[in-house]
Amino acid sequence: MEGGYDLLIYVDDLEEALRLVRVQKLGSGLSEKIEFLKGDMVELEPLLQSEGDYEKLKEAVGDGLEDLMDGLEKGDEGASLKMVEGLQARIFELKRIFGIEKAKELINGNGFTLISTVDKKGKANTAFCGSATVVDDNHVVIGWMLLGRSMNNLRNNARATITGFRLSEGNPMDTEMVRVYCTLESEEMEGPVIDRMREVLEKEGGKGFAAMVKKVCLLKIEEIRVSIP
Repeated sequence: MEGGYDLLIYVDDLEEALRLVRVQKLGSGLSEKIEFLKGDMVELEPLLQSEGDYEKLKEAVGDGLEDLMDGLEKGDEGASLKMVEGLQARIFELKRIFGIEKAKELINGNGFTLISTVDKKGKANTAFCGSATVVDDNHVVIGWMLLGRSMNNLRNNARATITGFRLSEGNPMDTEMVRVYCTLESEEMEGPVIDRMREVLEKEGGKGFAAMVKKVCLLKIEEIRVSIP
């Protein structure tokens, strides 16, 4: 696709931006943010499946990259930093939009889905979370089932990462993986959210399994990162 060439140009622009940071002797913090932006741009590439997708990328970052290069050439570190942060936010949003279907594919109904949380002291915990379900473009729901430590952590630190993956039988290097970065939005004991979760679990494990869910957590999706060979 012709749009793929545009993506390469954007990555090259960011390489040039890094060179200008060095030439202008601007702060290392700006370089780090540009490096992160470049990495996110590369991660986005496998998710772009049509010329329309590439057009959305162009609309989101094309003018912003031009403005960034102009600011760097003028040595305006403050303005350049704001431009990079703006571009980063747009790329995050594109990754969420384009990555949501892959997230549903790799997380929903996958008994090996993982949830990672941290407690108030920063100690990490990872647990299996087969109930995790991407219910719409903005939310993941998890059932309160054998996840006591994870739930306690969420009450002290609302951030979590849901990881879904599909191992390749032929070559482990071909494994597909998605990481969904979320924030706890609410705990639900009744209503449409928990009803929908029970419907999903009933299809997977029967009525008895679904009835075990007495409470669910609704998490807002902040970012999606997809790794596709």
